[in-house]
Amino acid sequence: MTSIIIAGAGVGGLYLAWILERKGYDVTVIEKNSRDQISYDWHDDVERNTFVEADIPIDNLDYHLKQDWSFLMFGSKNVTRISIPDDLKDLSIHRRSLAKILLSQCLNTKFLFSHLIQKPIIKDSCVIGVTTNNGNFFADLVIDNCGYNSPLRSQLPDEALIKQDYSEEDVFYVYRAFWERKNDLERAFHTNKAYLRHMGRKGISWAIDKNSEVDILIGSIEGISDKEIDEALIDLKNDNPIIGEKTISEGKYVIPVSSPIRKMIWNGYVLLGDSAFMTIPMLGSGIHSSLRCGKILSETIVKCECNFQQENLWDYQVRCYKDFLYQHFAVDIMKRWLLKAKLTDISFISDKGLVNAEEMALVASGKPFELSFCSMIKKARQGFSNPGLLISLLNTLNNGKRAMKIANRIPSVYSEKDFLKWENKLNTIFMN
Repeated sequence: MTSIIIAGAGVGGLYLAWILERKGYDVTVIEKNSRDQISYDWHDDVERNTFVEADIPIDNLDYHLKQDWSFLMFGSKNVTRISIPDDLKDLSIHRRSLAKILLSQCLNTKFLFSHLIQKPIIKDSCVIGVTTNNGNFFADLVIDNCGYNSPLRSQLPDEALIKQDYSEEDVFYVYRAFWERKNDLERAFHTNKAYLRHMGRKGISWAIDKNSEVDILIGSIEGISDKEIDEALIDLKNDNPIIGEKTISEGKYVIPVSSPIRKMIWNGYVLLGDSAFMTIPMLGSGIHSSLRCGKILSETIVKCECNFQQENLWDYQVRCYKDFLYQHFAVDIMKRWLLKAKLTDISFISDKGLVNAEEMALVASGKPFELSFCSMIKKARQGFSNPGLLISLLNTLNNGKRAMKIANRIPSVYSEKDFLKWENKLNTIFMN
Protein backbone atom coordinates (compact mmCIF):
# COMPACT_ATOMS: atom_id res chain seq x y z
CA MET A 1 0.00 0.00 0.00
CA THR A 2 1.31 3.44 -0.95
CA SER A 3 2.23 5.47 2.13
CA ILE A 4 1.74 9.23 2.34
CA ILE A 5 2.76 11.66 5.08
CA ILE A 6 0.87 14.93 5.37
CA ALA A 7 3.06 17.25 7.42
CA GLY A 8 0.75 19.65 9.24
CA ALA A 9 -2.97 19.43 10.00
CA GLY A 10 -4.05 22.47 8.03
CA VAL A 11 -7.49 22.54 6.43
CA GLY A 12 -6.13 21.57 3.00
CA GLY A 13 -4.08 18.71 4.44
CA LEU A 14 -7.02 17.31 6.42
CA TYR A 15 -9.28 17.49 3.39
CA LEU A 16 -6.64 15.72 1.30
CA ALA A 17 -6.27 12.99 3.96
CA TRP A 18 -10.04 12.42 3.87
CA ILE A 19 -9.97 11.96 0.09
CA LEU A 20 -6.85 9.77 -0.01
CA GLU A 21 -7.90 7.35 2.72
CA ARG A 22 -11.10 6.62 0.79
CA LYS A 23 -8.95 5.80 -2.24
CA GLY A 24 -7.05 3.21 -0.24
CA TYR A 25 -3.83 5.08 0.59
CA ASP A 26 -1.96 4.64 3.88
CA VAL A 27 -2.13 8.23 5.21
CA THR A 28 -0.39 9.66 8.28
CA VAL A 29 -0.92 13.27 9.41
CA ILE A 30 1.85 14.65 11.62
CA GLU A 31 0.96 17.83 13.54
CA LYS A 32 2.95 19.94 16.03
CA ASN A 33 -0.12 21.05 18.02
CA SER A 34 -2.48 18.99 20.15
CA ARG A 35 -5.78 17.77 18.68
CA ASP A 36 -7.71 20.58 20.41
CA GLN A 37 -5.38 23.32 19.13
CA ILE A 38 -5.28 22.60 15.40
CA SER A 39 -5.90 25.50 13.02
CA TYR A 40 -6.65 29.13 13.94
CA ASP A 41 -9.41 30.08 16.36
CA TRP A 42 -11.07 32.64 14.09
CA HIS A 43 -13.33 33.05 11.05
CA ASP A 44 -12.11 33.44 7.47
CA ASP A 45 -14.16 34.35 4.41
CA VAL A 46 -14.61 31.61 1.81
CA GLU A 47 -16.52 31.51 -1.48
CA ARG A 48 -19.68 29.52 -0.83
CA ASN A 49 -19.25 27.32 -3.93
CA THR A 50 -15.96 26.08 -2.42
CA PHE A 51 -17.80 23.64 -0.18
CA VAL A 52 -20.06 22.43 -2.97
CA GLU A 53 -17.01 21.67 -5.13
CA ALA A 54 -15.29 19.96 -2.19
CA ASP A 55 -18.41 17.92 -1.30
CA ILE A 56 -18.34 19.28 2.27
CA PRO A 57 -21.83 19.87 3.70
CA ILE A 58 -22.07 23.25 5.41
CA ASP A 59 -24.97 22.36 7.71
CA ASN A 60 -22.68 21.45 10.60
CA LEU A 61 -20.18 24.26 10.06
CA ASP A 62 -19.82 27.29 12.32
CA TYR A 63 -20.35 30.12 9.85
CA HIS A 64 -22.22 33.31 9.09
CA LEU A 65 -22.59 35.46 5.99
CA LYS A 66 -19.67 37.73 5.25
CA GLN A 67 -20.41 41.34 6.10
CA ASP A 68 -20.00 44.18 3.62
CA TRP A 69 -16.46 45.57 3.67
CA SER A 70 -15.93 49.31 4.03
CA PHE A 71 -12.43 50.40 2.95
CA LEU A 72 -10.75 53.51 4.33
CA MET A 73 -7.41 54.76 3.01
CA PHE A 74 -4.84 56.76 4.93
CA GLY A 75 -5.45 60.52 4.97
CA SER A 76 -8.85 60.34 3.27
CA LYS A 77 -12.32 60.67 4.77
CA ASN A 78 -13.94 58.79 1.90
CA VAL A 79 -15.27 55.31 2.60
CA THR A 80 -15.43 52.77 -0.23
CA ARG A 81 -18.21 50.33 0.66
CA ILE A 82 -18.47 46.95 -1.05
CA SER A 83 -22.11 45.92 -0.92
CA ILE A 84 -22.95 42.39 -2.10
CA PRO A 85 -26.40 40.70 -2.12
CA ASP A 86 -26.81 38.07 0.60
CA ASP A 87 -27.23 35.22 -1.88
CA LEU A 88 -23.82 36.04 -3.39
CA LYS A 89 -21.88 36.73 -0.20
CA ASP A 90 -18.98 34.57 0.95
CA LEU A 91 -19.35 32.44 4.05
CA SER A 92 -17.30 33.43 7.08
CA ILE A 93 -16.12 30.04 8.36
CA HIS A 94 -14.64 29.27 11.77
CA ARG A 95 -11.32 27.64 10.85
CA ARG A 96 -10.92 25.40 13.88
CA SER A 97 -14.51 24.18 13.59
CA LEU A 98 -13.94 23.27 9.93
CA ALA A 99 -10.64 21.54 10.73
CA LYS A 100 -12.23 19.44 13.47
CA ILE A 101 -15.11 18.39 11.20
CA LEU A 102 -12.63 17.29 8.53
CA LEU A 103 -10.59 15.48 11.17
CA SER A 104 -13.66 13.60 12.40
CA GLN A 105 -14.40 12.42 8.85
CA CYS A 106 -10.97 10.77 8.56
CA LEU A 107 -11.73 7.25 9.77
CA ASN A 108 -8.61 5.41 8.60
CA THR A 109 -5.95 8.11 8.74
CA LYS A 110 -3.28 7.89 11.46
CA PHE A 111 -2.83 11.13 13.41
CA LEU A 112 0.34 11.98 15.32
CA PHE A 113 -0.31 15.12 17.37
CA SER A 114 2.29 17.03 19.40
CA HIS A 115 4.98 15.91 16.96
CA LEU A 116 7.25 18.80 15.99
CA ILE A 117 8.55 18.36 12.45
CA GLN A 118 12.23 19.28 12.28
CA LYS A 119 13.57 18.45 8.81
CA PRO A 120 13.07 16.36 5.69
CA ILE A 121 14.81 13.02 5.20
CA ILE A 122 16.43 12.95 1.77
CA LYS A 123 18.04 10.07 -0.10
CA ASP A 124 19.23 10.03 -3.71
CA SER A 125 17.66 13.44 -4.46
CA CYS A 126 14.27 12.39 -3.15
CA VAL A 127 12.32 13.17 0.02
CA ILE A 128 11.59 9.86 1.73
CA GLY A 129 10.32 11.00 5.13
CA VAL A 130 10.50 13.52 7.96
CA THR A 131 12.37 13.87 11.23
CA THR A 132 10.34 14.92 14.29
CA ASN A 133 11.05 15.39 17.98
CA ASN A 134 9.63 11.89 18.40
CA GLY A 135 11.68 10.13 15.76
CA ASN A 136 11.79 9.54 12.02
CA PHE A 137 8.82 8.66 9.82
CA PHE A 138 9.06 7.40 6.24
CA ALA A 139 6.67 7.45 3.28
CA ASP A 140 6.50 7.21 -0.49
CA LEU A 141 5.30 10.82 -0.66
CA VAL A 142 5.58 13.75 1.77
CA ILE A 143 3.07 16.60 1.50
CA ASP A 144 4.29 19.80 3.12
CA ASN A 145 1.36 21.50 4.86
CA CYS A 146 3.52 23.05 7.60
CA GLY A 147 2.83 26.72 6.85
CA TYR A 148 4.72 29.76 5.56
CA ASN A 149 7.85 28.96 7.63
CA SER A 150 7.94 25.26 6.84
CA PRO A 151 11.01 23.49 8.31
CA LEU A 152 10.78 21.06 5.39
CA ARG A 153 10.82 23.63 2.58
CA SER A 154 13.51 25.71 4.29
CA GLN A 155 15.91 22.75 4.43
CA LEU A 156 15.55 21.38 0.93
CA PRO A 157 18.77 21.23 -1.11
CA ASP A 158 19.39 23.82 -3.81
CA GLU A 159 18.90 21.17 -6.49
CA ALA A 160 15.18 21.10 -5.64
CA LEU A 161 14.90 24.64 -7.12
CA ILE A 162 12.26 25.53 -4.52
CA LYS A 163 12.41 28.90 -2.79
CA GLN A 164 13.39 28.13 0.79
CA ASP A 165 12.78 31.43 2.57
CA TYR A 166 10.49 34.43 2.09
CA SER A 167 10.97 38.18 1.72
CA GLU A 168 9.59 41.10 3.72
CA GLU A 169 6.72 41.69 1.29
CA ASP A 170 5.61 38.04 1.35
CA VAL A 171 4.07 38.08 4.84
CA PHE A 172 2.03 40.22 7.21
CA TYR A 173 2.99 40.41 10.87
CA VAL A 174 -0.35 40.78 12.61
CA TYR A 175 -2.00 41.29 15.95
CA ARG A 176 -5.35 39.46 15.88
CA ALA A 177 -7.74 39.80 18.79
CA PHE A 178 -11.37 39.63 19.82
CA TRP A 179 -12.51 42.40 22.14
CA GLU A 180 -15.68 42.67 24.14
CA ARG A 181 -18.37 44.78 22.47
CA LYS A 182 -20.11 47.69 24.18
CA ASN A 183 -23.64 46.32 23.96
CA ASP A 184 -25.28 49.61 24.84
CA LEU A 185 -24.24 51.07 21.47
CA GLU A 186 -26.29 50.55 18.31
CA ARG A 187 -24.84 48.78 15.29
CA ALA A 188 -23.22 51.27 12.92
CA PHE A 189 -23.79 51.41 9.16
CA HIS A 190 -20.14 50.50 8.48
CA THR A 191 -19.69 47.28 10.46
CA ASN A 192 -16.69 45.82 8.64
CA LYS A 193 -14.02 48.52 8.38
CA ALA A 194 -10.67 47.85 6.72
CA TYR A 195 -7.99 50.54 6.97
CA LEU A 196 -5.41 50.51 4.17
CA ARG A 197 -2.03 51.94 5.26
CA HIS A 198 -3.43 52.43 8.76
CA MET A 199 -1.42 54.95 10.80
CA GLY A 200 0.80 55.37 7.74
CA ARG A 201 2.25 51.87 8.08
CA LYS A 202 2.80 49.40 5.26
CA GLY A 203 -0.13 47.22 6.10
CA ILE A 204 -3.80 46.97 6.89
CA SER A 205 -5.99 47.00 10.00
CA TRP A 206 -9.63 46.18 10.51
CA ALA A 207 -12.42 46.34 13.06
CA ILE A 208 -15.43 44.06 12.54
CA ASP A 209 -18.60 44.26 14.62
CA LYS A 210 -19.69 40.67 15.29
CA ASN A 211 -22.59 41.58 17.61
CA SER A 212 -21.19 39.94 20.75
CA GLU A 213 -17.54 40.84 20.10
CA VAL A 214 -15.29 42.94 17.88
CA ASP A 215 -12.75 41.27 15.60
CA ILE A 216 -9.55 43.34 15.47
CA LEU A 217 -6.57 42.94 13.15
CA ILE A 218 -3.51 45.19 12.97
CA GLY A 219 -0.87 44.16 10.44
CA SER A 220 2.24 45.32 8.64
CA ILE A 221 4.82 43.79 6.32
CA GLU A 222 7.54 45.51 8.39
CA GLY A 223 6.66 43.88 11.69
CA ILE A 224 4.76 45.59 14.50
CA SER A 225 5.82 46.39 18.06
CA ASP A 226 3.67 46.39 21.20
CA LYS A 227 3.84 50.19 21.25
CA GLU A 228 2.59 50.38 17.65
CA ILE A 229 -0.21 47.94 18.47
CA ASP A 230 -1.30 50.11 21.41
CA GLU A 231 -1.26 53.23 19.22
CA ALA A 232 -3.28 51.52 16.51
CA LEU A 233 -5.80 50.21 19.06
CA ILE A 234 -6.36 53.73 20.38
CA ASP A 235 -7.03 54.96 16.86
CA LEU A 236 -9.39 52.06 16.10
CA LYS A 237 -11.29 52.62 19.34
CA ASN A 238 -11.70 56.31 18.53
CA ASP A 239 -13.23 55.41 15.16
CA ASN A 240 -15.15 52.39 16.46
CA PRO A 241 -16.65 53.23 19.88
CA ILE A 242 -18.22 49.75 20.06
CA ILE A 243 -14.82 48.29 21.05
CA GLY A 244 -14.90 47.50 24.75
CA GLU A 245 -12.19 47.53 27.41
CA LYS A 246 -11.42 43.80 27.71
CA THR A 247 -10.00 41.24 25.33
CA ILE A 248 -11.59 37.82 24.89
CA SER A 249 -8.53 36.43 23.13
CA GLU A 250 -5.48 37.90 21.41
CA GLY A 251 -2.21 36.90 19.82
CA LYS A 252 0.49 37.73 17.30
CA TYR A 253 0.72 35.79 14.05
CA VAL A 254 2.44 35.77 10.68
CA ILE A 255 0.21 35.42 7.62
CA PRO A 256 1.47 34.74 4.07
CA VAL A 257 0.24 37.36 1.59
CA SER A 258 2.21 36.61 -1.56
CA SER A 259 1.71 35.11 -4.98
CA PRO A 260 2.23 31.32 -5.02
CA ILE A 261 5.67 29.80 -4.73
CA ARG A 262 7.14 29.23 -8.18
CA LYS A 263 7.88 25.51 -7.76
CA MET A 264 5.57 23.42 -5.60
CA ILE A 265 6.96 19.94 -6.22
CA TRP A 266 10.14 17.86 -6.06
CA ASN A 267 10.90 14.16 -6.03
CA GLY A 268 8.68 12.61 -3.34
CA TYR A 269 7.58 16.04 -2.13
CA VAL A 270 4.66 18.45 -2.64
CA LEU A 271 3.74 21.84 -1.17
CA LEU A 272 0.13 22.61 -0.20
CA GLY A 273 -1.65 25.53 1.48
CA ASP A 274 0.33 28.22 3.30
CA SER A 275 3.55 26.28 2.68
CA ALA A 276 3.07 27.12 -1.01
CA PHE A 277 1.83 30.69 -0.32
CA MET A 278 -1.60 29.95 -1.78
CA THR A 279 -3.42 32.59 0.26
CA ILE A 280 -5.12 35.62 -1.28
CA PRO A 281 -2.31 38.21 -1.36
CA MET A 282 -4.47 41.12 -0.20
CA LEU A 283 -6.21 39.73 2.92
CA GLY A 284 -4.51 36.40 3.53
CA SER A 285 -7.40 33.90 3.49
CA GLY A 286 -6.37 30.54 2.05
CA ILE A 287 -9.17 28.03 2.77
CA HIS A 288 -10.56 28.18 -0.76
CA SER A 289 -7.13 27.70 -2.34
CA SER A 290 -6.04 24.82 -0.11
CA LEU A 291 -9.29 22.88 -0.56
CA ARG A 292 -9.31 23.37 -4.31
CA CYS A 293 -5.65 22.48 -4.69
CA GLY A 294 -6.04 19.56 -2.28
CA LYS A 295 -8.61 18.02 -4.59
CA ILE A 296 -6.35 18.54 -7.62
CA LEU A 297 -3.44 16.99 -5.74
CA SER A 298 -5.49 13.90 -4.86
CA GLU A 299 -6.22 13.36 -8.56
CA THR A 300 -2.56 13.85 -9.47
CA ILE A 301 -1.47 11.32 -6.83
CA VAL A 302 -3.77 8.68 -8.31
CA LYS A 303 -2.48 9.49 -11.80
CA CYS A 304 1.14 9.07 -10.65
CA GLU A 305 0.56 5.38 -9.87
CA CYS A 306 3.06 5.47 -6.99
CA ASN A 307 5.81 7.06 -9.11
CA PHE A 308 6.27 10.38 -7.33
CA GLN A 309 9.08 11.88 -9.36
CA GLN A 310 8.78 15.61 -9.97
CA GLU A 311 8.05 15.09 -13.66
CA ASN A 312 4.87 13.21 -12.68
CA LEU A 313 3.87 15.54 -9.84
CA TRP A 314 4.28 18.64 -12.03
CA ASP A 315 0.75 18.26 -13.41
CA TYR A 316 -0.57 19.22 -9.96
CA GLN A 317 1.10 22.63 -10.15
CA VAL A 318 0.11 23.15 -13.77
CA ARG A 319 -3.55 22.52 -12.98
CA CYS A 320 -3.54 24.70 -9.85
CA TYR A 321 -1.91 27.58 -11.68
CA LYS A 322 -4.14 27.40 -14.74
CA ASP A 323 -7.28 26.84 -12.67
CA PHE A 324 -7.00 29.99 -10.54
CA LEU A 325 -3.62 30.60 -8.87
CA TYR A 326 -2.36 32.59 -11.87
CA GLN A 327 -4.80 35.37 -10.84
CA HIS A 328 -3.01 35.86 -7.52
CA PHE A 329 0.01 37.33 -9.30
CA ALA A 330 -1.91 40.42 -10.43
CA VAL A 331 -3.36 40.86 -6.93
CA ASP A 332 0.11 40.52 -5.39
CA ILE A 333 1.54 43.18 -7.71
CA MET A 334 -1.30 45.55 -6.83
CA LYS A 335 -0.83 44.87 -3.11
CA ARG A 336 2.91 45.62 -3.29
CA TRP A 337 2.23 48.84 -5.17
CA LEU A 338 -0.35 50.00 -2.62
CA LEU A 339 2.02 49.28 0.26
CA LYS A 340 4.93 51.11 -1.38
CA ALA A 341 2.99 54.13 -2.65
CA LYS A 342 3.45 57.55 -1.08
CA LEU A 343 0.89 58.31 1.60
CA THR A 344 -0.19 61.42 -0.29
CA ASP A 345 -0.88 59.21 -3.31
CA ILE A 346 -2.91 56.79 -1.19
CA SER A 347 -5.08 59.70 -0.05
CA PHE A 348 -5.41 60.95 -3.63
CA ILE A 349 -6.56 57.51 -4.84
CA SER A 350 -9.38 57.50 -2.31
CA ASP A 351 -10.35 61.15 -2.66
CA LYS A 352 -10.57 60.91 -6.47
CA GLY A 353 -12.11 57.42 -6.58
CA LEU A 354 -9.34 56.00 -8.79
CA VAL A 355 -10.09 52.52 -7.42
CA ASN A 356 -13.83 51.98 -7.06
CA ALA A 357 -15.85 49.57 -4.94
CA GLU A 358 -16.15 46.91 -7.65
CA GLU A 359 -12.41 46.93 -8.25
CA MET A 360 -11.62 46.75 -4.53
CA ALA A 361 -14.04 43.83 -4.19
CA LEU A 362 -12.20 41.90 -6.90
CA VAL A 363 -8.76 42.51 -5.41
CA ALA A 364 -9.91 41.66 -1.89
CA SER A 365 -11.31 38.34 -3.13
CA GLY A 366 -8.12 37.38 -4.94
CA LYS A 367 -9.21 38.34 -8.45
CA PRO A 368 -7.64 40.98 -10.71
CA PHE A 369 -9.47 43.75 -12.48
CA GLU A 370 -8.88 45.04 -15.98
CA LEU A 371 -9.73 48.46 -17.35
CA SER A 372 -11.96 48.94 -20.35
CA PHE A 373 -11.30 51.85 -22.68
CA CYS A 374 -14.14 53.81 -21.04
CA SER A 375 -12.75 53.07 -17.59
CA MET A 376 -9.31 54.30 -18.62
CA ILE A 377 -10.80 57.56 -19.92
CA LYS A 378 -12.74 58.02 -16.68
CA LYS A 379 -9.67 57.44 -14.52
CA ALA A 380 -7.66 59.81 -16.69
CA ARG A 381 -10.22 62.53 -15.95
CA GLN A 382 -10.27 61.72 -12.25
CA GLY A 383 -6.49 61.68 -11.92
CA PHE A 384 -5.45 64.35 -14.40
CA SER A 385 -4.02 66.54 -11.62
CA ASN A 386 -1.58 63.79 -10.64
CA PRO A 387 -0.39 62.28 -13.96
CA GLY A 388 2.61 60.57 -12.37
CA LEU A 389 0.39 58.58 -10.02
CA LEU A 390 -2.04 57.73 -12.81
CA ILE A 391 0.77 56.43 -15.02
CA SER A 392 2.17 54.42 -12.11
CA LEU A 393 -1.26 52.86 -11.43
CA LEU A 394 -1.77 51.96 -15.09
CA ASN A 395 1.74 50.45 -15.27
CA THR A 396 0.94 48.38 -12.17
CA LEU A 397 -2.24 47.06 -13.75
CA ASN A 398 -0.34 46.28 -16.94
CA ASN A 399 2.39 44.44 -15.00
CA GLY A 400 -0.28 42.44 -13.22
CA LYS A 401 -1.85 41.49 -16.53
CA ARG A 402 1.54 40.42 -17.90
CA ALA A 403 2.30 38.39 -14.78
CA MET A 404 -1.01 36.54 -15.09
CA LYS A 405 -0.31 35.69 -18.73
CA ILE A 406 3.14 34.34 -17.90
CA ALA A 407 1.87 32.38 -14.88
CA ASN A 408 -0.88 30.88 -17.01
CA ARG A 409 1.70 29.80 -19.60
CA ILE A 410 3.42 27.50 -17.13
CA PRO A 411 5.21 24.69 -19.03
CA SER A 412 2.81 21.77 -19.45
CA VAL A 413 5.66 19.25 -19.09
CA TYR A 414 8.42 19.63 -16.53
CA SER A 415 12.03 20.18 -17.54
CA GLU A 416 14.55 22.13 -15.51
CA LYS A 417 15.47 24.34 -18.46
CA ASP A 418 11.87 25.28 -19.28
CA PHE A 419 10.98 25.83 -15.63
CA LEU A 420 13.91 28.17 -14.98
CA LYS A 421 13.11 30.18 -18.10
CA TRP A 422 9.47 30.54 -17.06
CA GLU A 423 10.34 31.36 -13.43
CA ASN A 424 12.80 34.05 -14.52
CA LYS A 425 10.14 35.74 -16.66
CA LEU A 426 7.76 35.80 -13.70
CA ASN A 427 10.30 37.10 -11.22
CA THR A 428 11.50 39.81 -13.60
CA ILE A 429 8.10 41.52 -13.47
CA PHE A 430 8.33 41.79 -9.68
CA MET A 431 11.64 43.64 -10.02
CA ASN A 432 10.01 46.52 -11.91
